[in-house]
Amino acid sequence: MNRIRYGAAIAAAGFLLVSLGLPQSRRSGRRAAPEPRAPFLLESLSYEEAAPGARAVLKNGMTVLVHETRTAPLVAVRAYVSRVGPLAADDTLAELMGALVCRGGESGGAGTFRQRVHALGGVFSRSTDPGHNLLEIVAPADRWRQALVLQADAMGHPSFDPEVVRSESSLLAAEARARRAQPGEAARAALFEEGSGRAAPGRDGEPTAGDPEGIRAAFAAAYTPAAMTLVVAGDVRSSDILNEIVRLYDMSPKPPVRASGRPARRPEGFRYRALRREGPQAGILFGFRTGAAGGGDSAATEVLAALLGGGRSSALEARWGEREGLLLGARALVADAREMLLLEAETDGADIDRAELAVMTEIERIKRREPERAEMERAIGCLERSYWRALETVGGRAALLARCEFSGNWKRMQSYPSEWRRVEAREVRQAAVRYLGLDNGVLVECLPGSAGARSVTAAVVKKTLEGLLPAALEEAERKREKEVVYAPVLPEERGRFEPSEVQYPLRTASILRGPELYIQEDHSTPVIDLGLFYPGGRRAETAENAGITALMLEAMMPPAALRQVEILGGAVESVAGDDFFGVFLSVPSANFEAALEPLSRAIRDPEFVPEAVAWKKRVRSAELAGRKDSLDAGMRGMEGVLFRDSAYALTGGEEASALPALTAEDLELWHRETMRRRKPVVAAVGDTTGTALAARFVKDFSGSRMLGEERKGEFVEPLEKGSVLEAGGARPGRMLIVGYPAPPEEDEDLYALRVLEGYLGGMGRLAQQLRDRLGVAWHADFVLRPRLLGGSVAAVALTGDEGGEGALEAMRAELDAVGRRPPASHDFRAAQAAAAGMHRIRRQERHARILEMVRHFMAGKGLDEYREFERNLGGVTGEDFTAAAARILRPERAVVLKIGERAGAGGAAVPETRGEER
Repeated sequence: MNRIRYGAAIAAAGFLLVSLGLPQSRRSGRRAAPEPRAPFLLESLSYEEAAPGARAVLKNGMTVLVHETRTAPLVAVRAYVSRVGPLAADDTLAELMGALVCRGGESGGAGTFRQRVHALGGVFSRSTDPGHNLLEIVAPADRWRQALVLQADAMGHPSFDPEVVRSESSLLAAEARARRAQPGEAARAALFEEGSGRAAPGRDGEPTAGDPEGIRAAFAAAYTPAAMTLVVAGDVRSSDILNEIVRLYDMSPKPPVRASGRPARRPEGFRYRALRREGPQAGILFGFRTGAAGGGDSAATEVLAALLGGGRSSALEARWGEREGLLLGARALVADAREMLLLEAETDGADIDRAELAVMTEIERIKRREPERAEMERAIGCLERSYWRALETVGGRAALLARCEFSGNWKRMQSYPSEWRRVEAREVRQAAVRYLGLDNGVLVECLPGSAGARSVTAAVVKKTLEGLLPAALEEAERKREKEVVYAPVLPEERGRFEPSEVQYPLRTASILRGPELYIQEDHSTPVIDLGLFYPGGRRAETAENAGITALMLEAMMPPAALRQVEILGGAVESVAGDDFFGVFLSVPSANFEAALEPLSRAIRDPEFVPEAVAWKKRVRSAELAGRKDSLDAGMRGMEGVLFRDSAYALTGGEEASALPALTAEDLELWHRETMRRRKPVVAAVGDTTGTALAARFVKDFSGSRMLGEERKGEFVEPLEKGSVLEAGGARPGRMLIVGYPAPPEEDEDLYALRVLEGYLGGMGRLAQQLRDRLGVAWHADFVLRPRLLGGSVAAVALTGDEGGEGALEAMRAELDAVGRRPPASHDFRAAQAAAAGMHRIRRQERHARILEMVRHFMAGKGLDEYREFERNLGGVTGEDFTAAAARILRPERAVVLKIGERAGAGGAAVPETRGEER
């Protein structure tokens, strides 16, 4: 901003010098009238500009923050409402209020809130945390004004219609029951209940409709401009945003109202609860109370969390995962809104006590010994990766700016990396001593349904852990002394990074006898995201070796190599798709070559150790068991029927059945057949110059013996006759899927199908009808899943226990109608806008962009078509749309899958024992 002012001053001075040198015919005796002040300045109590953007506190008490970024032609508008008055302690009322806001608005016949967001080409989301209700709209940047108008209208005029209140209450209760049936969600809800002393929304699973007039009064007391913080990030100008906000909201003077979100009195002492879950695995969740976000030791606490459970080489994963064979997965994070550090892990049901002791042993070790520099580098690199990832999207930037505002310093947004870098090892140890004690913690166990009853109390659990801890720590230290640890390469100190938001086009590069590379230069963050992908994936597998590609990728990279990449600030992520497979490497550009070397070595000449493969099989089995009631598993089940005679038909159940028989020798043979000396497709986005990256692939990925590979397999034959199937499930409510075969990626109908997805999916017709108008489904969507040999489209609805048949009938009616008659012109234009908007929103994330590139170019499409995607969407006519819908959405070809809760399955995690230390 200051540069702009200095430039304007220089230009004005130059103009003055020129004008003085020219003859003047007449001079005015009056001074020029002063330039009027911007409207927002007249209504501001304070106004600041800094590196992250601008901040204004208006006379009506509202705080507005604007972050200008040109990384994508999008804008995110986030409205945070402090939970004050009746909302402060009533989570259920706060959830209901957030939902009613999305059902109101004084549109004057222009449609519902959802329809109007859809017509913008945008999406909205809402959430509730202890301190705020949040409503976010993400839309194309040139629609920023309409997005602000929509949000202000919704925030000022929710619906209090008794029927809407009843419907939303019922839908929220059904959604809460379904979410709490997921073990991780259930454990977190239980932990936050124990930590805060108040029940989570929907705990009793009953509709919570109240008196509409009472809800209206609560709204009037809570949803005032003085309680609002608006955060806008995107390709906008701060002054335009602020002026429009001043125009839209009541500017009557009020002092700002803010809520801390902290309960008046948090329960103290060690607390414990046990839940039941489906499957053979058990889960544990520790929560430790911490200081407020932005406090003096918050950076050290975040480093501590990353040290324990951030990344695949964290202290818990590296020590107690593959090496000890105990934890099947472990994660740690700091939950700002809850002021807690969370440690989550999975283990076999018989090992739950050992797993809890292992977590406390690792914590005790950090309390007694400062972390080494390599571990500090790894932990800080993990935090920096998450930070740079958040900056990829306008929504992530807005959320980060809001986090800074609520932690007390909105100008921190660009200083997080430097704050983490200043943390010393002794500060991490001090944070562990200060916060990670059992007296300051909560433990939630998720026990497998087959486990015996545990009649224990918080006091017994605490006494047991404290009694076993000294011997466990001594044993762990004895084992460490005998281990051989290879000295890692430590990253050199990086120079100062100056971001640039210049947008560069996608470029191609070729290596003689090597791969094609697709590179997009992007200097908005100091990171390179690279994808190396090979043709094949699930479609090359059979029922006998289903899942071998995913297992090979996970077993290919040795733990020492993964740790080295993470110490360099990077991460490796494997992808086993339907048509291709490979790995992502994300790493700071300064360390790219050092991180690429161990990855290249693993791809070129992996060593599949039988013991390591056996461990990866255990981990993969646990992952599959945890996903069996997910929406993705339901979609795979539907496609198992849709693609009955194709490799695309393989489901998670078939993978789980084939997994135990796979051996290290099988993986070696599969690697030789699918990867060794084969040319990958390489796609990269990040902090590189032009196509200079290509030279780094000459050594390991080119040569006379490298093989190219043409696409294998025949196009999938469309299913001629559909079917209706029913299946049991552990989650409450019903999952309804109606699927149809779709043409392959290269088909000319792809663009019409994307517009159809925009019409029916997202904010479109299905959600408008099934949720807003009929109130029979708490989630409805329409999804296109393109593939190289044949894809699928599917309508999805998630309902409560009673809404299944009504939702299915309404869904099929909408699907049948769209192929018989064209939509109204305004609905068709909204569908095109939605398709283009969803495409922009998806492309923000680098990994999603890379996968799109790989799928596009593997389908044999050209660079021009990739660049012109949105223009091609705009070229779809109403006739194209209707004809494609009629060809694809044929009722006789539909596969209908109805998944419902099994009688007596006990799928929902329910309390078994609970207690507190006495």
